[in-house]
Amino acid sequence: MRLKIIFSTTIACACVTLSGMLAAAQEKAGAGLAQTIAAIVDDQTFLVAHVDLDELDAGAGLDRLSHILKLSDSYLAALSLSKMALVDTVSKLKKSGAQELFLVSSIADLPGVPYVLAVPVDAKTDTAPIVAQLGIPLLHGAQGAAHHRVGNLLLIGGSQAIERLKNIKPTPRPELAAACDAIAGSTAKLLLVPPADVRRIIEEILPNLPAQLGGGATRILTQGALWGAVGFDLSPKKMAARAVVQSADPAAAVALNVELSRILQAVGQSSEMQRLVPKFAEFAQAIKPTVSGDRLTLELNEANDGLSALSSLLAPPVEAARAAATRYRSTNNLKQIMLAMLNYSSANNNRFPARASHSADGKPLLSWRVHILPYLVGRDGNALYKQFKLDEPWDSEHNRKLIDRMPDVLRSPLSTAGAGQTTYVVPVLEGGIFGGRESLEFKQIVDGTSNTIAVVEADDDHAVVWTKPDDIEIDVSDPAHGLRRATINGFLAAMADGSVRFLAADLGADILKPAFTANGREPVRLP
Repeated sequence: MRLKIIFSTTIACACVTLSGMLAAAQEKAGAGLAQTIAAIVDDQTFLVAHVDLDELDAGAGLDRLSHILKLSDSYLAALSLSKMALVDTVSKLKKSGAQELFLVSSIADLPGVPYVLAVPVDAKTDTAPIVAQLGIPLLHGAQGAAHHRVGNLLLIGGSQAIERLKNIKPTPRPELAAACDAIAGSTAKLLLVPPADVRRIIEEILPNLPAQLGGGATRILTQGALWGAVGFDLSPKKMAARAVVQSADPAAAVALNVELSRILQAVGQSSEMQRLVPKFAEFAQAIKPTVSGDRLTLELNEANDGLSALSSLLAPPVEAARAAATRYRSTNNLKQIMLAMLNYSSANNNRFPARASHSADGKPLLSWRVHILPYLVGRDGNALYKQFKLDEPWDSEHNRKLIDRMPDVLRSPLSTAGAGQTTYVVPVLEGGIFGGRESLEFKQIVDGTSNTIAVVEADDDHAVVWTKPDDIEIDVSDPAHGLRRATINGFLAAMADGSVRFLAADLGADILKPAFTANGREPVRLP
């Protein structure tokens, strides 16, 4: 019996000791991450993100996440391009000696770029490849992007932020270590650590929450959320997210939990949220944080169906955002095409190119898309143009070889047409700019260039080989036939003045037909 007691006591002590060692290790890991960036943290730092590149399997992780979130085929097609770029960037960063990446945001850098990227490096690391990988994509559009070394940190950011960090007086922020500790082991971490002054200012400026959030005292949030941490496990075998919020005390944690539930319910009932995210209220009911002492914790994983609920929540807005992004890119393509058209007209007696060039015996040879190549700004289309035999048809033995060389500007992000096929076509109808063998001169567009459609994006069923003199015949009884796309609920049209308009799928012939004719003298009432 004594031996059993001794053995049990020994096991219990060992468990306690092991538990203490693990807790100490986690605390040390949290403190270690905070210490790594301590030289660039002060009392105005409010957000820190961290990615462990050594633990990140970007390609497999994205594949697993897309499966869990049940993303559509069209979104997956777009995602595959982003995945390749991400995998390539991560691979090059690792080869350059970068093992982890921090993003540190400070209120002091507003209204400029409010963050810097920080990469721990040693004295022998060649930082040029790291700057090349991170400086352009993550600081796109920043004014005066710069980089600098502070101790063992390579900093990349706006020049204003870099200059400030050269002379920074660091301030201890123990909550950073605590936040790291709360989500230890996560591949990626997001730490929100608002300074105490910010919480006080919010309480003074906004003592009560807006009616859209259900009203109530702001102090419940500012005292209930001293800091927050979100950790993401991005392993192909384990996808999960863990969020932890630190409150001032247990009572504040309970009050925050009740308040968050009330706010989510109020937001979910708003007509705007129901329109944008139809399943928000359902998601709000599915996620239930747990309160333990002075902290709130929320777990989203496959086991508790949290990720499935997230998938249902995100699907509509993700698809809407994707559609908006691809529509924007296609709009930009049309603008580039129209700029080339206008440049062509300036060099050719103020006349757009004919929709086809012709041989001496009147046979069509090459599309207008070939003849605008020299006028595509910044795309060196002239070199490709010179490779065509202009006196031969598009499908001659020589010219056929150039079909696969279609410029990217002719490939719509909305389209899944095959290689060498484009959906950018001119509308062909009597009275239109391209109704005859020759296009109209500008002075013949009496309805006005801003009121007359010059180029449209057709649906995939009407895609054509880009070099072939083939476009779309407009049925005046249903002018949008062959143009409507379900993904954007309409179609894109470029006007003769170079502007691009989105036209809804339900526009009737009485609205659309006048916009396709150049001199019909009807009133053009496009929305």
